[in-house]
Amino acid sequence: MRISLPDLPNEVPTLSTERLTLRAITESDAPNLAPIVQLPEVVAALGHEQPRSEGQVLEWIRSLPQCAALGLRYAFAVVISATLTVVGLIELNPVNVVSREADLSLWLARDARQHHFGAEAARAVIDWATLTLCLDVNGVTTPDNAAAIALMRALDMSDQGERVVHSQRYGNVPARVFIARRRS
Repeated sequence: MRISLPDLPNEVPTLSTERLTLRAITESDAPNLAPIVQLPEVVAALGHEQPRSEGQVLEWIRSLPQCAALGLRYAFAVVISATLTVVGLIELNPVNVVSREADLSLWLARDARQHHFGAEAARAVIDWATLTLCLDVNGVTTPDNAAAIALMRALDMSDQGERVVHSQRYGNVPARVFIARRRS
């Protein structure tokens, strides 16, 4: 029996949770997102030698609609619904249509982390990816990132243990890998 998988959408949908709206990132989000991707822990995790300027963040934002149109990356602004404040971003990147999997990345402003917005946003994106798109979702972090490991456990992602993964910038590096399996 052949199972038909859904086509990948060509744009980022809007997802809602109890407190958050997850929507496509727009150019007007650059002033709110630039300080987040300039945090030292984010710069290190992204493998950048220098923090990205607001102009570089804007350039990246301008590339996102094409990535979504090709079904390669879905990047969401994490917005507090009550105040319309952008407090972070979450993305599925890259989407592999052959293996039906994607990696989950989540970056929040420091003051937003204590409110558990990360878990709420991640749950919404994982549910959308595993239920609607039939994708497996991978969470990959450094073995010493206790906060990311705790988050992935709280999301009931399956712990695949430590392994060596390949990074374009750093070559082969140790990582802790989690997975949320597709559901239909």
